[in-house]
Amino acid sequence: MKSTTLIGILGLTLLNHSCGEQPLPSAKSNATIKVLDERGNPIEGVVVGGTYFDKITNKEGFGSGVNKSKTAVTNTEGIVTLTDETRSPLVFFGIRKAEGYYQHHPHEHEYKSQSGGIWQPDNPLIEFKLKPIKNPIPLHAKRAKLTIPKEQEWIGFDFEKADWVAPYGNGIVTDVSFHLASRFDSYYDQESTFQIRFPHPMDGAVNLDIEPLQKGSTLKMPYMAPEEGYATIPDKTLFVDPINPEHKTNVSHRNYYFLRIRSVVDENNKLIKANYVKVHNDFRYVVDGKTIKRFLINYYFNPTANDRNLEFDMKKNLFKNLPSEEVPLSP
Repeated sequence: MKSTTLIGILGLTLLNHSCGEQPLPSAKSNATIKVLDERGNPIEGVVVGGTYFDKITNKEGFGSGVNKSKTAVTNTEGIVTLTDETRSPLVFFGIRKAEGYYQHHPHEHEYKSQSGGIWQPDNPLIEFKLKPIKNPIPLHAKRAKLTIPKEQEWIGFDFEKADWVAPYGNGIVTDVSFHLASRFDSYYDQESTFQIRFPHPMDGAVNLDIEPLQKGSTLKMPYMAPEEGYATIPDKTLFVDPINPEHKTNVSHRNYYFLRIRSVVDENNKLIKANYVKVHNDFRYVVDGKTIKRFLINYYFNPTANDRNLEFDMKKNLFKNLPSEEVPLSP
């Protein structure tokens, strides 16, 4: 997370805490940071830091924040203690530098109270588990957003071309097909079903429940697609009842998928060839009014047959000159 974004979040959060209340006195923040690898082994020499938000000013209109930062380096046990004075109960702790490991999103810690000039509970243990950089490779990676050209029809999508297949786009190979059926009377009275199908018997998906992109390691999924366990994907649905206008949907930002596509089998129905894809944040679709219908997908496609490695090298995207809104945000 960029520092300017972090400062903005802290400022808005503290502003919400402090509106209508007397400013809190400064107190000491103590916290122990522990950094481990995936196997639970301590990592020495990691630079960790705390961002402490001190006060709100109104010099720039809505409000701006005054913050300060403290850094330290983990010892042989992967531990370090950070101490500083702050008025805010909120402190962002994070990994500033860890050679050979993927970045990790900051941890937002909120103290409950002050006692004796010390934020309480005193000295919480905050743990980070880092994923090592292993073998990142070039992939076709993109945050794609396409207009759904037609309803009530199966339409093929080509991951390598990032487009619908003919006659709706420049795609050549149908890697997966989608089907949308929707009714939209208003934002509070609508229903839709988005179906997903694979063209070959050994194609399919493995669904993983993973924390959202803004939490944990920037490498969200396992390094390799699994060999087995591929199945169909349940239909995605949205329903809004005008009497009780709650949006009910099974589309979730916690849904991540490995896909096996372009599968080929021998005469004994044994898999001999396939390609692999990973998908972040589900297969998403938008129906907004009678005419606006979109498909959104964050995916990574490995064009090398039978290579299950999906650890993406963010400096070597096989899609060239992507606009900023389509560039992947994580490896």
